[in-house]
Amino acid sequence: MANSNHSPTSVPAPDLGEFLSALGGFLSRKTPPTDSESAAFLGLFCRTIGAQEGHLLKADAVGVLRSVASFGIPKGFDDQFNKACDDFPDQVSPLQAAFSQSKVDAVVDMEKETRLPNWFRDLTARHQFKAFVAVPLIGRNGPV
Repeated sequence: MANSNHSPTSVPAPDLGEFLSALGGFLSRKTPPTDSESAAFLGLFCRTIGAQEGHLLKADAVGVLRSVASFGIPKGFDDQFNKACDDFPDQVSPLQAAFSQSKVDAVVDMEKETRLPNWFRDLTARHQFKAFVAVPLIGRNGPV
């Protein structure tokens, strides 16, 4: 399990060309990226779009989504997310749904959103998330 926990402002933002090159390499790999490679890509992605925080899920060998890297999120989030997914397998988070359906999803006000499972609402409130955008890059059948 990789947890980058970089300070979002410690590294200058890459240019778009650098990001697109990294994205192409990430999506065209013949072998899955390691957790540390995923963490490095997540950091590059977040810095490119100006995000202060980011979270990367990756399907494990049996297809279960696992949190493998976080950017700007306190240590422990990945383990807490994975445990909650294990504890509540029938309560799918919007992040998991975005991956499964290969669709972007956004919630602009976590407090008002009614479709969030309680475990996801509690976890995101504990980490003071107010909104999110889920952008699947690789779906169950390859790049989205």
